[in-house]
Amino acid sequence: MPSDSDDDADTAALMTRVLDEAWKEAGVAEPIGTAVARGPAGLFMALQVMAAIRDGERDPRRLKLVALSAFEQVKQDEVSSDD
Repeated sequence: MPSDSDDDADTAALMTRVLDEAWKEAGVAEPIGTAVARGPAGLFMALQVMAAIRDGERDPRRLKLVALSAFEQVKQDEVSSDD
């Protein structure tokens, strides 16, 4: 029987992979591990993906869509606040 730590490691690996792929697909030049990724967009993406995983989502494609949607929402908010 797998332990909780195995599940945690699998979940962390899934989340990292999904966020890396979404970050690249979003077209951001800086790698996911940079300060830019730890800013509002990267943080919101991670929080939204964690929420989806907590709700039981495990499909990497769907999780990546969650991350990309979060990225777009932050970018829209930034544009709106610049007006």
